[in-house]
Amino acid sequence: MITIAQPASPLLYSIDALMGALHIRRWVQKDAENFLEHLLDINASRVQGDVEQRVVESRLRLESDVRKLLCEVSASGEQALSKARHLMAAGTNAVQTERERLRKLHEELNALAAVR
Repeated sequence: MITIAQPASPLLYSIDALMGALHIRRWVQKDAENFLEHLLDINASRVQGDVEQRVVESRLRLESDVRKLLCEVSASGEQALSKARHLMAAGTNAVQTERERLRKLHEELNALAAVR
């Protein structure tokens, strides 16, 4: 079903003309513009606050992650140092043992060479 818009009543035309003559329309329009500007300022402030909060949360999360990684790297370094010290001590003892074994073999060879 198609409806046809009713023509505006003469009363509305009269009110509109009266508002124009008394500059009420301009006052209403200015008030609406002020409200819109205020609304935009509030929304912009809210968006800015949200972005700043996200940046702070992201920074805190990043700092926490970096702190964890540094702790892991430090622990890994300490383990590597401990292992290196252990291997070095074991290596020194192993070298000394091998040198002693080779010295004994050398003495035995010398003894055999002297017998011939």
